[in-house]
Amino acid sequence: MSGINSISVVVTKNDTCYLIHQTLDDGAGDPPIVSRVTADGLEELDEPIHVPDFFPIKAYSQSEILEFARQPEARLSLTDDLIDITAEKSEIKDTKTELEVNASQMLDSQRQLSEAVQQLESLGTIQEQIQRTADILDHPRVKSHTLWGAEQRALKGLLSTVLVFQESAQQSFPTWPMESTQTLPENTPNPDLLASAGKVREDILNLINSTKTDFQHKVMKQKEHLGTIYDSWNDRFVIEQKEYEDLLKSIDTNDRGLAAISRRLKSLQDQEASLLSLKAQIDNEIQPSILHLHDSREALLTKLQKLRSAITKKRRTKASQLTRVLARRIVVDVNEAGHGERFREKLREIRVGSRVRDKDIETMSLKLHPVPFVKSIFSEDFDELARVSGVSAGVFRRLHDSIVERKLLNELYELQLVDVDDIIRIKFAVAQGEYRELERLAHGQKCTVILAVAMAEGDSPLIVDQPEDALHAPYIEENIVRSLRDHRGLRQYIFATRNANVLVSGDAEQVIVMDAEANTGSVRRTGSIDQFHTRDLVLLHLEGGRTAFDRKRLKYAIGTS
Repeated sequence: MSGINSISVVVTKNDTCYLIHQTLDDGAGDPPIVSRVTADGLEELDEPIHVPDFFPIKAYSQSEILEFARQPEARLSLTDDLIDITAEKSEIKDTKTELEVNASQMLDSQRQLSEAVQQLESLGTIQEQIQRTADILDHPRVKSHTLWGAEQRALKGLLSTVLVFQESAQQSFPTWPMESTQTLPENTPNPDLLASAGKVREDILNLINSTKTDFQHKVMKQKEHLGTIYDSWNDRFVIEQKEYEDLLKSIDTNDRGLAAISRRLKSLQDQEASLLSLKAQIDNEIQPSILHLHDSREALLTKLQKLRSAITKKRRTKASQLTRVLARRIVVDVNEAGHGERFREKLREIRVGSRVRDKDIETMSLKLHPVPFVKSIFSEDFDELARVSGVSAGVFRRLHDSIVERKLLNELYELQLVDVDDIIRIKFAVAQGEYRELERLAHGQKCTVILAVAMAEGDSPLIVDQPEDALHAPYIEENIVRSLRDHRGLRQYIFATRNANVLVSGDAEQVIVMDAEANTGSVRRTGSIDQFHTRDLVLLHLEGGRTAFDRKRLKYAIGTS
């Protein structure tokens, strides 16, 4: 200790000593200072150091051991601390971000489609009104005038198509593959052939560039030509429109409103043209966009599931290794996607108003997975959901209708991202060939088994705070002490304990005897247990003193040999 407001710790990593100094309560939140210990003194490291990654330490308090014993989902760190799943977790995070963006785009496209379809509902009525209005104006010239509107729509549509084609050509014109642009090697046995090959590549690149430029130029010219054609048509239409209006005035000699009827017809035709354009937009833009987003989402969800399965596979491999290290006295296994609490909570949130019972929500969370569940809800495949879960199809239909009515589609997309965690399952050999699930063991037995698994593998220091209150005494020697002795010299264990078996049978190399008052503690003695003064203090604190130890030895009728 360097003072009451700071702490310094010396650690060894790869045969090099480091001093880590941390200020505790100055309120600045400064990171610890890491220095390399050399023969010349301290050499402060320039690069930033994240101490938990640079020098990882595993620590268990008594309460954490109890939590691991009681909560299966809390035991994941027993395997995860021993495997590298950083890349998978990072990719999962990125994939979820892409899925969130995809969901936002999907909802926007679906909203556009819904609004467009709603507008198109009036198309049939408008077309009927056009027909009735046109019949009133039963005159050859009137009828022929409607064809000008068809021409106008055709020319405008063609102009729009050419513009889209021009933009598409700029984006999708063939390009030289990036993986083929590497530099050809030099000083090879056949420089003439490689030079010729390089010339071929350059010719192709030049051909692409020149062809693209020429193609775009020609498309531009055609677009300009089409614009000239439309302008010519428009000049003729101005004349036609004037003659048409004069004709209507001559037909409507009794002032019965023929011109007004014509204006009504023109208005209806404009509405029809707008709706037909909207229908084309649905067919050519909105629906293809939704299909593309759907396919992208399916690919992202497949990737997400594969990443999750990769983590499960690593966990299972490590669980098998732990089982072998523990000589099958303890069997560790992984139940894939066994913890659906977050899935259950989300289902409860979106079921409000659907009259779906808690019992059915519980069954869904146990039998279904968020990804296929949401797919089936969207596709309204309620029979499949009923087959897998045992919950009636009508329940899923009510849930679907409630979600749609309350506009909770975004929450449904979010539901697909909910992680259904794996669960570590542990069995203990209570007798030869007879195993018992951890949940069926007594409380102290559970804690002992959990600590034995935590000690089975790993090379980072392990700190355990006063575990004996939660441990099953008969198992300490066989499971805890055995690990301490088996890993002697391979891993550093630090126990805060009053249990003599852990200290003495575990062959502790360094004993720190401490005194405590109400708010402070102090070191009374440090040293190995074979030192006279250290041994006496250990005997006093762990056995009650020599007299108490001798009395127990006599009571147990244990000889001095």
